[in-house]
Amino acid sequence: MELIVAPNEGDLCSGLDRLAGQVSSALLRAAPDDLAQAVEDALRLIGNALEIDQTILIQLATGDESDDAVFRWVRPDLPAVDLDADLSGLKALIRALGHSAHAVVLERIPESVPVEALSELDADDVRHIATRSAVVVQVVPPGAFSSVLVLGVFGRYQSWPERSVPSLRLLAEILSGALQRRNQELTLREDRAEIARLTAHLADEAPPTLPASALVLTR
Repeated sequence: MELIVAPNEGDLCSGLDRLAGQVSSALLRAAPDDLAQAVEDALRLIGNALEIDQTILIQLATGDESDDAVFRWVRPDLPAVDLDADLSGLKALIRALGHSAHAVVLERIPESVPVEALSELDADDVRHIATRSAVVVQVVPPGAFSSVLVLGVFGRYQSWPERSVPSLRLLAEILSGALQRRNQELTLREDRAEIARLTAHLADEAPPTLPASALVLTR
């Protein structure tokens, strides 16, 4: 399979900088209730701008993998791909890669996967990954869930200029910030609902108050 070279390095980097500004502006304008849709729109914008096949943003849960929050855009004119199996394999790969402050560029999957990560994957995990080339960028904000941006292509191998990696990380950090904002809003709503529930419960448990006319003064 042929290795496709990414666009001109200078053009790609300047384009990524403009893209980061567009994505940041759109997410900042989004109301809390619209953040999920805004993130999906941002992934579509990134995918189309980079002419890749899919963009995925995953908020990794600390426990059960089924609790991961996944936002995904896939190019609509793709040939048939088992997207669920691909996502399952990619999530296993992300966990095998572990926490990293650096973007991981995988020009050829599975050949480019580090040996120590590949050894932790089941054969089925590797077989399920339909993505041929990817960039994996993990962001770990203090005191929050980690999030991972995956930029991937099917059916070909693709290289990524080293100079483009910081801009890709910036995109991942912008998207991660939107997820943090969404999480904070959801937590605030849950806290308010719990306070309302406890207030109602206390009101139900409180003894009835006698009317003033029922009070009898004694000497």
